[in-house]
Amino acid sequence: MHPALRRLDLNLLPVFDAVYRHSSVSLAADELAMSTSALSHALSRLRESLNDPLFYREGHRMCPTVYATQVAPSVASALAFLDRELTPPQAFQPPPARIVSR
Repeated sequence: MHPALRRLDLNLLPVFDAVYRHSSVSLAADELAMSTSALSHALSRLRESLNDPLFYREGHRMCPTVYATQVAPSVASALAFLDRELTPPQAFQPPPARIVSR
């Protein structure tokens, strides 16, 4: 396994992505159907794993650190890729038969 991934709980990446996009813990928690307390705890674990504060509060907004800004596009891209690849294909639905008269 990749060394950087061994120390990281990948379930925390959607938390990072949501906070980055919304600049808000409460909006991110709403999107992920989590309590703000649970999201804050998850963000703390991610901060510890990545050894970076990731976000800092400025008024009512959560602003990304330089590192968070650098990795955000890659995290978003990876999550989008996994979502596409892991979504089960829809069952085949053949079109209705057409009767051709001669």
